[in-house]
Amino acid sequence: MRPSPRLFRHMLLLGGVSFLLVSAPMRLEAKMSPEAESYNNACMRESSANNAIRTADHTIYTCWGSTAQTFFDYLVSSNAKETVDKQNTGTYIFREIPETGRCWHKIQPADDVSMYGCSINVFKTVN
Repeated sequence: MRPSPRLFRHMLLLGGVSFLLVSAPMRLEAKMSPEAESYNNACMRESSANNAIRTADHTIYTCWGSTAQTFFDYLVSSNAKETVDKQNTGTYIFREIPETGRCWHKIQPADDVSMYGCSINVFKTVN
């Protein structure tokens, strides 16, 4: 039995979103410079209200727009590891947030689209 084209499109979309959000969750003791920590905290503050995904063992905070662009630009200036992924939906330039997640810049020249986002993964601690 073959899945319907509509179901297949939904599966592809879900896979793409999961791909963007998945990166290694950070431990709370991850070492960051004070400057990096300020960008990290700004992203988490922005996302805590409406863009956080909570699971049993960690929370994924996602910020967008100017907060993410500022963090991305900081990662560029600090020579954070870069990965480029060309997909049908555009080209994604990822910059690693050491031990915590990553920021990305999506470029889609055909539609004049440029979008920024960051995902930060935090493990829950056991008291």
